[in-house]
Amino acid sequence: MNLADLLLPSLSVTLTITTPLYPGGLAGDEIPLLSRIITVVDSHDVMVHDRPYHKAMSREAAEAELRRCSGTQFDPNLVEVFLEVLKEEAS
Repeated sequence: MNLADLLLPSLSVTLTITTPLYPGGLAGDEIPLLSRIITVVDSHDVMVHDRPYHKAMSREAAEAELRRCSGTQFDPNLVEVFLEVLKEEAS
């Protein structure tokens, strides 16, 4: 693994699952799995915690937002897995 392979996931987390501008022109499942996971997890974290620029939203609202953007901004399969993990942790 070279430096580019290590940096690629961090370069892509601001791009969406359908963005054709991803480095190398990748989209969908071509985007590295780690990048797609980070995007879902980091976005949820931003939504449910206070930030200097916004107040935290409820867990329910954050889950609804992940579902709403599933398939466009987020990998739909990873959203479902992530939400299932959150559900299991809550019980």
